[in-house]
Amino acid sequence: MAGDLKQQLKATSSRFEHFSIDETVDITGIAQIAVFIRACDNEFNIYEELIELIPVHDTTTSQDVFDKVEHVLQDCGLDLSKLACLATEGAANMVGRRNGVAAMLRTKIENSHPDSSFAHFHCIVHQQNLCSKILKLDHVLSLVTTTVNYIRGRALNHRQFSQLLEGTDNRFIDVPFYTEDRWLSCHKMLKRFYLLRQEIVTFLEMKGQNTDEIRDENWLQDLAFAVDITARLTDLNLKLEGKNKLITQLYDDIMCFITKISLWKSQLSNEHLVHFPKCKELKDTANTWSVLSFAKYFSHLELLSKEFQDRFRDFSSFEHQFALCSAPFIYDVTKAEESLQMELLEVQSDSTLRAKYLEVGKVCLKDYGNVQLYICE
Repeated sequence: MAGDLKQQLKATSSRFEHFSIDETVDITGIAQIAVFIRACDNEFNIYEELIELIPVHDTTTSQDVFDKVEHVLQDCGLDLSKLACLATEGAANMVGRRNGVAAMLRTKIENSHPDSSFAHFHCIVHQQNLCSKILKLDHVLSLVTTTVNYIRGRALNHRQFSQLLEGTDNRFIDVPFYTEDRWLSCHKMLKRFYLLRQEIVTFLEMKGQNTDEIRDENWLQDLAFAVDITARLTDLNLKLEGKNKLITQLYDDIMCFITKISLWKSQLSNEHLVHFPKCKELKDTANTWSVLSFAKYFSHLELLSKEFQDRFRDFSSFEHQFALCSAPFIYDVTKAEESLQMELLEVQSDSTLRAKYLEVGKVCLKDYGNVQLYICE
């Protein structure tokens, strides 16, 4: 069956006009390089496939990885001259400016095809997760993780805590684990911990554990902020994942998030917590909260914004290409490559195509329920 699938891919690849590849490395005793392909044929059909899982039993130098990736591409009948892009997770042997796999691929392609427009990107989802680590909330995550592990890591503790929850008016029966390589689990754990914080304190005191830090108002404030900001980051992560997402859409999502951070900074500096519901809830229910300021998280958001801008700076050099792809009917023809200008003018002058383009735009508004309702009203 595997051989038949590979033969099908070879037959299909002959129709590819352009293709890009992505890789991820999982080191578990033996390094495994997963090579994914995304391609477009002459009828604009999009293909996304895992083409090979390559075991590396010896060293994993740039040359080792390059040789194996090149062999896989050749074995699948893929023409390197049509390789438009490589996406990686940022491992040193992949991204080295001179000796990395990306640089070696670029050199090989440009030597045989000087007019190539080969591009290399650091995986957007991976970079977004790295940006999240700049928030300096380790003291919150550390205590929450330690406490959850204490509850879940021992069978007796787990049973007793579950029984405690069953005896209360609570819809939850447990607290979830968190694993660092699964970012989405972070928000789930923090949110559940926040919602069950009173029951958790009660349980820890029953077990003779110190709860001073969990009771500390400043720490609870940090916890509430962590829940709210990880909720926003999780929403972004979910937008970036999934099949059939174009790089223009991913870039738009990232730039939109940076703009949102600017709004949050402005609102937090004025203690306006409309987009931070757990912070607002904590402020509204705590008697002494007027002496504590949520404006201190302005600096956290400032760091987060700067980290996003720094990590995605390379993408800004492709803004013209992104704009041409996402809005061809309003794109400034003088900024397009000369080889595209005449055809682009013909596209922009086609009233039928323009009408279809505008109709698609209306359909896309269904993803923005509030905006669609506002426009209809």
